[in-house]
Amino acid sequence: MQSRIQGGIDVGLNEKGIEQAREVSRHFPADFSCDLLTSPLRRALETAEILEKQVKARTFEKPDFLRELDQGYWNGLRVQKLKDELDPERYQNWLDDPLKHGPPGGESLEEVKDRVSEGLKETIGKFKGPLVIVAHKVVNSIIAHLAGEWPLEEVMDSLPENAAVLEIELAFEEKEAVEIEK
Repeated sequence: MQSRIQGGIDVGLNEKGIEQAREVSRHFPADFSCDLLTSPLRRALETAEILEKQVKARTFEKPDFLRELDQGYWNGLRVQKLKDELDPERYQNWLDDPLKHGPPGGESLEEVKDRVSEGLKETIGKFKGPLVIVAHKVVNSIIAHLAGEWPLEEVMDSLPENAAVLEIELAFEEKEAVEIEK
């Protein structure tokens, strides 16, 4: 099987993905109550729907900030063809330093970090209790980075496996309102 760059492509789960989602859902006890956030991309949404059959989801939201890294012109290409024929130098530069180099027409790692961080800051405070996030490898690794698990430079080296369950604690500092005298 040849690896294909999915990135922002909106594809559903295959049979293996469905089984992985079922396995993840078994990680949670049947009486587990949580809020559920999922990427709006079909593969994450289908995973969240399978998970929702196991847990008691108080809310089910699909914020756009959880979508996967947009790989631009590389979306849908086979990795081997990209690195051997189509764009070997740029692809290697991106592998070597994803903070400095990004896919053509896509997002940089820094842009994904900003998108996810801002989205979580705006969203996370409205939930009380456990929050389950169903997202994608790069986004999940960014969330772990934001929780202090690893530096941003290690995000691409720390991508979780498909259907991995990461338990993290996330807290954002409250911005203190400052009154300006006129």
